[in-house]
Amino acid sequence: MRFWFRLFFYYGFAHYWPVSCFPVVSKEVRHHCRWESGAGGRVEKAGSDGRSLAGRRAEPEFMRVLVLVSHYPTEAFPNQGTFYRNWVEALMRCGAEVEVKVVAPWIPPGLARVWERVRRRQLEYRSRFCGTAPVGHVHFLRLPGNWHLPYCMAAAVRRRVAQRPDIVHSHYGFAAGLAGARVARRLGIRSVLTLHGSDINTVPLAGGKFRRWTRKAVLGNDAVVAVSEALRVRTCELFGRSPVHLPIGVNLRAYENLPAQLEARQQLGLPPDKKLLLYVGNVVESKGINELIEALKVTSPHRAWGVVVGSGPLVDLVQRTDRCTYCGRQPNERIPLYMRAADVFVLPSYSEGLPTVLVEAGAAGTPAIGTAVGGIPELLSQDRGRMIPPRSPELLAEAIRDCLNCPAEALARADHLRQYIREHYDADANARRMMVLYGDLIGKG
Repeated sequence: MRFWFRLFFYYGFAHYWPVSCFPVVSKEVRHHCRWESGAGGRVEKAGSDGRSLAGRRAEPEFMRVLVLVSHYPTEAFPNQGTFYRNWVEALMRCGAEVEVKVVAPWIPPGLARVWERVRRRQLEYRSRFCGTAPVGHVHFLRLPGNWHLPYCMAAAVRRRVAQRPDIVHSHYGFAAGLAGARVARRLGIRSVLTLHGSDINTVPLAGGKFRRWTRKAVLGNDAVVAVSEALRVRTCELFGRSPVHLPIGVNLRAYENLPAQLEARQQLGLPPDKKLLLYVGNVVESKGINELIEALKVTSPHRAWGVVVGSGPLVDLVQRTDRCTYCGRQPNERIPLYMRAADVFVLPSYSEGLPTVLVEAGAAGTPAIGTAVGGIPELLSQDRGRMIPPRSPELLAEAIRDCLNCPAEALARADHLRQYIREHYDADANARRMMVLYGDLIGKG
């Protein structure tokens, strides 16, 4: 009882006292990034009354955007949330002034010593962010349960906003989507929510309250964006609102002037005389790692050799396999080189939103095999790649053999995919479309 009294007493003061008097709960860590007046475009001038121009008609080529995410690439974890970084930096190239807030729970002192999951989170907090965008942590006190998350997150964010934005853009429905809508209402500005996959395909299935919270997030924001057409249709079926279909995309300039395949393998230290099957992502069961290992076992070692890039609980299984090379976590800047070195990219996931890594494989011109789940059919249908059902190692092995035995056909499919990626998944082009959406919302204000 004394513990709960102290906890709620602590939270009460953290919620209502000024941040300067109680800095621990909503502490922001700036690292090396700062909000520069010239970093994302010209600075918006205040009106004659001294207030921001938010709510007035803004030119689509400039506005101030507050982005709420749950994680962002750091030096310790460079592969987490890379799609956030791609999208944010594309917005900045379009002239937007972007401030990113990574909203995450506060870690009590000493807890990381006894809890491995918390220790990993603390390492993430202390690591510097990657990229050029101004990024900072916003910490909130998490209580037992989930009902309080949007309120605590929104209160912490409001206290740590450097300048009043024109748009609040949150990613994932619960709880960031609800928090972003609350922040926007308090500031009197517009809000946008981007749905990525699990927030619609998984979270609403966890129970009635999660479905209600997700519904509030979808209906409570001024605009909703889905990264895939399948996700747009699913959202409309569940909640009666049809989001705008707008993928995040990738920076296509990173895939120009890549070296030849043999040179890429030499730079990465990969076998030059084998057919390489590449997997990039979390090494977890839901990504189909077990099926990939089983498929490698029934494929000739002279014809197929696995290359796994990533980290996760199944790393030991991968390392015990004598049919693949485990490369660990790699900086996002090296992923195009791995894509260029591979003969086939494989993504045997059980569920997906729209996997950025598959877009990257298409941008590199690498033949791809994926499961027919989530947004993958949007990428690989119409003869742009091979698709198989999830949890089917035999069909995965057959698709691998087909790609390796008929390389001309596999490369033709990869070329179709590359053209499709360049037309629909250019991060800069999609960021310009997002800027137009922002401008329309501000004009309605």
